[in-house]
Amino acid sequence: DEGGRTWGRGGRGGTPAGAAAGGAPAGGGASATGADQLGLVAGDAVVHARWGEGRVVAVSGEGARAEATIAFPRRGEKRFLLALTPLKRA
Repeated sequence: DEGGRTWGRGGRGGTPAGAAAGGAPAGGGASATGADQLGLVAGDAVVHARWGEGRVVAVSGEGARAEATIAFPRRGEKRFLLALTPLKRA
């Protein structure tokens, strides 16, 4: 998935593509995108390289294992492993 990693089909369940067992990014604990260091909280406006503008619904975990659920107006909710997601604040 060239625009980031979503979890399973339709953003529900499963393991993100490109993640090693245990939820860490493949190739070690370093972030590939830096999105896990944005300090996101529910309600933040963000822009994803593929899905466009969205709003953070929930955030869990920290560091390389930080995850966020983001609602996109025409795409619905998607769940991302932030260390692998091309994301920035809007």
